[in-house]
Amino acid sequence: MRLYRKIHTILTPIYLMVATSSTALADTFIMKDGTSFNATVIRETYSELFLKAEISKNAFTEKTIKKEDIKEIIKVDISEKAYEKIAKILPTKSLMTEKNYENIINSKIKPFLRKYPESNYRNDVKKILTTLKNEQTAIKKGGVKLDGQIYTAKDIEADQFNFNAKKAYYKFNTHLSKKQYRAALSALELLENGYQDTPQCRNAQKAALKILPRYEEKLKILLKDLPSLTARRKRVLDEMPADEKFRTKNIFKQEETRYQQRLDIANYKKAKWLPTNPYFKEPIEKNLKIINPEITRINTETQKPTIDNGKLFRSIFASIKSNNTDNAKKHLTQFKKNKPPKALSDQLETQIKEAELRNKNIVQLAKQKALKAKEIAREETKKIENELKKLKLAELRAKAAAAAKAQLDKEGNKINTGPIKDALKKKFKLDKRNNRLDSLPR
Repeated sequence: MRLYRKIHTILTPIYLMVATSSTALADTFIMKDGTSFNATVIRETYSELFLKAEISKNAFTEKTIKKEDIKEIIKVDISEKAYEKIAKILPTKSLMTEKNYENIINSKIKPFLRKYPESNYRNDVKKILTTLKNEQTAIKKGGVKLDGQIYTAKDIEADQFNFNAKKAYYKFNTHLSKKQYRAALSALELLENGYQDTPQCRNAQKAALKILPRYEEKLKILLKDLPSLTARRKRVLDEMPADEKFRTKNIFKQEETRYQQRLDIANYKKAKWLPTNPYFKEPIEKNLKIINPEITRINTETQKPTIDNGKLFRSIFASIKSNNTDNAKKHLTQFKKNKPPKALSDQLETQIKEAELRNKNIVQLAKQKALKAKEIAREETKKIENELKKLKLAELRAKAAAAAKAQLDKEGNKINTGPIKDALKKKFKLDKRNNRLDSLPR
């Protein structure tokens, strides 16, 4: 993204009106004789310019120059300073929330675009806006930006162990950069409780060896100044009028109450490094007491090799997704030996049980489908058998009918006609007799 610091305009009589129309900022006039000065145009004629010229810082004089003597005007964009602030927004900070992005867009980006519609930086600001919106969308969907990289919700789920270690290490470095030694050492404590053999933890331990002597010096100064600071506060309070003294005491009491609450939380969580207060001696002494043992311990820890527990986590996660619960259990056993955060190992155990239940349901469903398929096969076989029986019976009947017909045809030529002939003879004799009777006189 290029920062346009100046706009160079070679003047002609036609372009001169445009180049000198704005007087919001002083332009730089470069003359043909090699001289240059800052000025704004008051008025002009066809051949001359009447200027308010800067002769020194915040000192001006009126000056008239001929247009033909001007070689060049360097015009400054009035939005330049505002853009310089906008340009610093990227890259965005780590662990920003969706609301953080919304605040930046509404309080910085949109006002710039409204205020400077003709700015030479407008397209650059629009690109910044697009980047912010893209990151905001990723955060809204469960993603996180850390150390310049956007991790999607799926990325975090598949590599949660490494992501958590990176996040804790980022917080350590953030406190370290601000010289917040106790907060940095507390962040190291979190790293050592679950991520103790990661590369991030080793790097933090090595940095801690450098800051522990500095923190010791700081605590010693606090301890040394505590009596005089307490006496001074008492003296100042005693010199105050009664009403003001009452209000100030209440303020001190509120501050002490808030500090005591922080101290109680730290003690409840069994934190190694207690929050300090310049008026509370005991936490300062306790932190001082453990510095040298910590230096010895951390020196020993830094000599140990790192363990890629993140790789085991990814393997377990992949096995769960593929329903390979036996492989997931095997790697989980090794994963737990490296003492990861209990919440993370409990989460994996739950996911394995859910995968086993899914596998069991899949097996049961497969069995049910197999039984149903067998039942359907039996029904189909029965139908086929019945059809075959019907076809066989019909075939047998057809054969029987054909055989019977053939037998009839064979025996047809051997039929006994004697009885028929006898019957015809009897009928002939009877008819003949009847004819004779009819011929007798009546």
